[in-house]
Amino acid sequence: MAEVNSRVVGGTMVTKHGRIGYISTVMVHPAYRRKGIARRLMESALNYIHKRNMRRAVLHVVSTNVPAKNLYTKLGFKEFEKITYLVSDTDSLSELENIEGVQVRSFQKDDINAVYSLMKSSEDPKHLEILDFKKDDLKTPLITRVFHLFRESRMVALYNNKVIGYVQATYTTANEAGRIINIQVHPKMRGKGVEELLISSAINEIKKRIRVKKILGIASLKRPELIVAMERLGFKKHFELSGMFLETTCLKNM
Repeated sequence: MAEVNSRVVGGTMVTKHGRIGYISTVMVHPAYRRKGIARRLMESALNYIHKRNMRRAVLHVVSTNVPAKNLYTKLGFKEFEKITYLVSDTDSLSELENIEGVQVRSFQKDDINAVYSLMKSSEDPKHLEILDFKKDDLKTPLITRVFHLFRESRMVALYNNKVIGYVQATYTTANEAGRIINIQVHPKMRGKGVEELLISSAINEIKKRIRVKKILGIASLKRPELIVAMERLGFKKHFELSGMFLETTCLKNM
């Protein structure tokens, strides 16, 4: 937290994920911006990450937020991804027919190895390295199971009994939008309707459990076929984020 005359004027949060520290919600009161407070908050967050021997710092920033991006660049951050958020009203989403030979079912713990292999073949290896992605990340964390921080449904797509697709759907309350994230399709099966089938199945899972008005979908700009699939279902682009990272070796020099 940042305080001026005992008044809270800014704050940020660091979440430990494996060997990375994820920095989120960097906020400064409008009346106190351009006074170096955001930089001091970031330096405190980076110092926290350094002292706990995390490997790197990672954050996402709205692509049009030029002042914030400039600050992070000056601190040594480098861009590694761009993602887009797409949104749709639940009731306006298009219906989808099944694809011959492709089956979608709920994720099972025995699917972990197959989904992990799928993600390694589907994602940029550098991206997985930066996010410190491990096979155990496919397991539901104990804290989530115990405290129900959010609800989650996971689905896999099968073709000839082999996993060729994966998607996660998360939701909290009826007042919050449901989210469709981590959509993975084997490179050889992309653009054949598997993306739409996974997304539609995930949305139906959310609708079975809770009545939400909005659905958010997240896609990398490196996956144009995924963005097209979401637009075909009725999603519209909402905003873009830039993912940035900073290695711990750089933090030692701060």
